[in-house]
Amino acid sequence: MKCSKWMLVLAVVSSIGCGSNEDDAHEQQVEAAAEEVAAAADQVAQEAVAEAAGAAAEATNQAGEATAAANASAMQGLAQLGEALGQALEAGAQAEGGTPCEQSYNGARAMMEALSKQLGSGNEANLPSREAYLEACGRLPEQAQQCMVPSYAMQHMQECREVGNDPQVQRLREMMRGGSAN
Repeated sequence: MKCSKWMLVLAVVSSIGCGSNEDDAHEQQVEAAAEEVAAAADQVAQEAVAEAAGAAAEATNQAGEATAAANASAMQGLAQLGEALGQALEAGAQAEGGTPCEQSYNGARAMMEALSKQLGSGNEANLPSREAYLEACGRLPEQAQQCMVPSYAMQHMQECREVGNDPQVQRLREMMRGGSAN
């Protein structure tokens, strides 16, 4: 609230005399002073509303800018994650091995190493030992062994999805996620 408006109100109120209520001149002064006070109060209120509206608009703009920055950051993060996953899939598809089980283990290791390299520390591979994996994988039916190879699984999704329901395959996948295989 501006000081000049209040000063005007105080000046008007102080200029009113302390005469009797019967005096018409005095009554007119009081009415005029009341009208001036009301007008000054109305103007001060309008200025306060305008100032509050300006502050609200500024806050809305700042919130919009913060949201846009957060969205841009999230999109950049998703793009980096997508790129890292693409490189991991490519690394897994290029893995080689003498048997499907060796190739699947090497593919999983290559994928995990690619992800770790792209995403930084805290994403290191947590694979079972090669020997434990090869032993468990070797007990799978031949078709299931093929479906454990990342490049084969990507090209034969439907048949590998069906093979994936086998309890032995599920145990091997659990082993790859850090669990134990029976």
